[in-house]
Amino acid sequence: MRENENSAEGGRKVSLVVAIVLAISLALGGAIGGAFIGPKLTSAAPIGDHTASEEAGESHAPKGKAEGHGGSAQLFTLESLVVNPAGTAGTRFLIISLAMDGGGSVDPLKNNEARLRDVLLTVLSQKSVEELADIAQRETLKQELLGAIKSTISGTTVQAIYFPQYVLQ
Repeated sequence: MRENENSAEGGRKVSLVVAIVLAISLALGGAIGGAFIGPKLTSAAPIGDHTASEEAGESHAPKGKAEGHGGSAQLFTLESLVVNPAGTAGTRFLIISLAMDGGGSVDPLKNNEARLRDVLLTVLSQKSVEELADIAQRETLKQELLGAIKSTISGTTVQAIYFPQYVLQ
């Protein structure tokens, strides 16, 4: 009987040692992965680093940011707006990024980003999948969005809207 107790106690000790070794291995693996592999997987370049596209004069404006093009017009970009089209009950979606040519200034757009997002989402969510899928209606949609922006944000000089991203699923 004493022999069974000793073997059971020895089995518990082995299980405890294995659990401790696994926990330490996981912690070390996470630390090493986070310190060495994680930064290589992120797309953000460190400050001072330049990619080939930046050196070629291309710019990638962050979400909701303004960018200038050759000192003339400025673009204000809203990235990855997600919309459920009308009549889909959430089974379909549109992911859209919009770049707006601010004409002279994008400050009114920057200062009213929340209102801008709201009006754009409202207009887009009223469209059916058929309307959003029809490429022939894209220019009409751009004009409708432009009108909604101008009626919502006073003082804006938006002249054109571009769709750098338009994914309908």
